[in-house]
Amino acid sequence: MKNCLLLVLLMACNFVPLKAQFNLVPNPSFENVISCPNGLGQIYLANNWENYGISPDLYCSCSPTGVSVPANNAGFQYANSGNCMAGMFNFRKQNSPNGPNAREFLGIQLSQPLIAGIQYYFSAKINFSGGPTTIVASNKFGMKLLTYDLDSSNSSNLITNTATIFSDSIVSDTLNWFNISGSFISDSAYTNLVLGNFFDDLNTDTLSVLPGFPDYSYYFIDDVCLSNDTFYCINWTYTHDNLESNPEISVFPNPTTEQIKIESPLTIKEVSIYNAFDSEILLHLVPNDVNVSVNLKNLKAGIYIIIIDFGTHKQRRKLIKL
Repeated sequence: MKNCLLLVLLMACNFVPLKAQFNLVPNPSFENVISCPNGLGQIYLANNWENYGISPDLYCSCSPTGVSVPANNAGFQYANSGNCMAGMFNFRKQNSPNGPNAREFLGIQLSQPLIAGIQYYFSAKINFSGGPTTIVASNKFGMKLLTYDLDSSNSSNLITNTATIFSDSIVSDTLNWFNISGSFISDSAYTNLVLGNFFDDLNTDTLSVLPGFPDYSYYFIDDVCLSNDTFYCINWTYTHDNLESNPEISVFPNPTTEQIKIESPLTIKEVSIYNAFDSEILLHLVPNDVNVSVNLKNLKAGIYIIIIDFGTHKQRRKLIKL
């Protein structure tokens, strides 16, 4: 009887999922960049990250005044770790150019889908910018999971007054980084993570921290973590060793005059080329191969963004056409 019980226990152990001690969020500290941003609305320069609503921003210490770290147009703040961070508004006055319930959203495809029934842990650092026009603090900043990719044209669909993880605290500290964290049991094979305020104006609390006419509530974001190991997210922070540079991908020659080649040990599902503002697709290929040649003869000289989709994750590269 003891031997049978032991056999049952050993068989059961084979079905217990092992804890993978890694971050499911690629480029979690926004350090892996195509190039240093030189203006607002350039979150697409941070590899893997995408604009899911209006125009989130990227700030780096290598950038010019306005989008630099620590001093920029939104405020003054050092990155929680590394040299880069993201920024976006969490609330905006109802008569803003974007109308009521205006929100910016920041999204990313996870390195692998979540597993239904498994518990996951999330954490992210945010900081209230407190700049001259961002004098309104707000709550409800959080995280939502999706089973599909999204773009900025569908951002209003995200405002459902629900979120996977969010904070009810009005974060008004301009000096210290505030940690948003929580756990949940996944109920689906989620593939994408979104950051922002998913609650409408009536369900968002605000606080004017300085005198003047309030415009919008703006926050810096850094060190985003999603893992099925709680201690990993608690202790995780950016170091140069965990920067996901993906050196296995080769895009050459770059700059180029007519053609580029993409080589990778992984199968390339799709290749898309956008203009420098990441707003208009100029070329789309479905090679389903590890080596791809792309003819650029019909593109004008300039700077482009190439997005390489492997199915499980995407990589971006800056492309210069001469």
